[in-house]
Amino acid sequence: MDIYYRPKFRRHYKRLPPDIRDLFKKKEGVFRQDPFDYSLRTHKLHGKFEGLLAFWIDYQHRVIFEIFSEGHVCWFHDIGAHDVYD
Repeated sequence: MDIYYRPKFRRHYKRLPPDIRDLFKKKEGVFRQDPFDYSLRTHKLHGKFEGLLAFWIDYQHRVIFEIFSEGHVCWFHDIGAHDVYD
């Protein structure tokens, strides 16, 4: 799977504490193998985020993403605490 990062994702990633960035890297490895692995708690979003999905980094932090081309291309839109939904 090819993963691309939106500018907003990159900006917010840089602001994360180092321990959360490290945990994200581990979760991204799991995501590359199976975006719907149970440990990621991947779920569809609703409302203004209709059509997007999210997975958990930890209890507080999420990644908002979108999958294209029958699962071969993915865009990471945003990353951060649960307020990324605001």
